[in-house]
Amino acid sequence: MVQGIGGFGWRSFTLKGAVKVASFLKGFVAASAVFLLGEYAWHHVLLAGFYAPRLAAVAGVAPATGQVPASLLPFIIGAQLLGAAASSYFVLRTSRSFKEAAMNGAIIGLLMVAAVNFVNHSLLASWDLALTLVDTGWGILLGGLGGMAVHGAAGRA
Repeated sequence: MVQGIGGFGWRSFTLKGAVKVASFLKGFVAASAVFLLGEYAWHHVLLAGFYAPRLAAVAGVAPATGQVPASLLPFIIGAQLLGAAASSYFVLRTSRSFKEAAMNGAIIGLLMVAAVNFVNHSLLASWDLALTLVDTGWGILLGGLGGMAVHGAAGRA
């Protein structure tokens, strides 16, 4: 077992709000997988024709063959990892069931995605209302799925 400060194992350390580090990391990995795979399927497979031209206009590049511009991928991945960390922390602090985890994850998804989408819509001429609404709806759904993944991975099922 990995020893931490004072002989305590790293699994016994807690984050503020009594979230054990081991549970947080399990939840983070699960949410990261759900968010990254979900984003790939949503943006590149299911709705590639919807997103590619709109995001190409935002990035200022010519639309590729139904793919999100590569210049945006690091930001999309970074946002998903931040979302996974937030989801893991807050879902573990607030949820006692899959239903609560789904609801709390959906709320986190709404707050994070809507903030970005509505700011982008207000500042970027090429960020249209359809993109704002579709992406916000997707953020709510993906947040709920991520919340359930966190809950299950942390052994709280």
